[in-house]
Amino acid sequence: MATFAHLEAGQAGSAAGQAGSGAGQAGSAAGQAASGAAGQAGSAAEQAGSTAGQTAGSAASQAGGAAGASLPGADKKFATMVAQTDLAEIQVGNLALQKSSDPQVKQIAQKLVDDHTKTSTAMKEIAAKKGMTVPTETDAKHKALATKLEGESGKDFDKDFLKANSKDHHKVVSAFQKESTSGKDPDIKQFATQFLPAIQEHTTMIDQASGQTGGGTK
Repeated sequence: MATFAHLEAGQAGSAAGQAGSGAGQAGSAAGQAASGAAGQAGSAAEQAGSTAGQTAGSAASQAGGAAGASLPGADKKFATMVAQTDLAEIQVGNLALQKSSDPQVKQIAQKLVDDHTKTSTAMKEIAAKKGMTVPTETDAKHKALATKLEGESGKDFDKDFLKANSKDHHKVVSAFQKESTSGKDPDIKQFATQFLPAIQEHTTMIDQASGQTGGGTK
């Protein structure tokens, strides 16, 4: 009887062990399922975040483009003129610093480079804010002027440098004055008001030097 009792107890222990093993496997399966579900949920959230970011970026880009397109025509024309003039003045100013031996011409050239670098930076910031594209190179007229000046030296260079700059600056002063009083876009109008005194100072310096060197103002 004792032998049968021991046998039954062993079989019962074995069954309990198998049951415990089954429970362990079930727990492991449940853990894997939970891990997989959490991973998929995280992946889905990441994809959703990426999509949202792309959508927001696209919307911002479109909004910027719309802002640039909605700028009043006169303001946009002024901004384009400023960008091209800045590039041209910096280019010919650097030429004068290299080629001229006249201290007064060099002083004017350095002033042009310094101030037009400032206006160029300021206009680029405004353009970026409004989603507007401004020129990155000079127009055909100023390219031709630069080519002409590159081939000159001495008094001929100084005379033509001052003459061209005097003519340009009188036109630019008029454009800045008009924009500062009649501009529709507040940022561009403020830009014109802020930098008009510097452009007027350039014009005065150039005209005075032109009179002394015989360059004329027209």
